[in-house]
This record gives sequence, C-alpha cells and structure tokens, in this order.
Amino acid sequence: MPVNSPTRAKINAVDSSMKNSLNSKLLLYQKRVVIFKKFSLMITKIGF
Repeated sequence: MPVNSPTRAKINAVDSSMKNSLNSKLLLYQKRVVIFKKFSLMITKIGF
C-alpha cells in the first residue's frame, strides 16, 4: 500500500485548497454585503 499514501495526500491538499478558496469567497461576499448595506444606508440618508 505505498502507492495509496501519496494519492491520499494529494486528495487532502486539493480538499484543503478548495475549502480555503470557498472560505475566501465567503469572506469576500460578506464584505461586499456589508459595504452594500452601508452604501444603501448612505443613499437613504441623503434622500435619493
């Protein structure tokens, strides 16, 4: 079973990188939502 361990390591690396990219995308999305909410609040305060 020495062939199995490198492939498992590759799978783990791919899995962790996918999770990292998903987390960064979620963080970016949350930042955009916060900025959008602040922007819409500013617009409603100005009175458009």
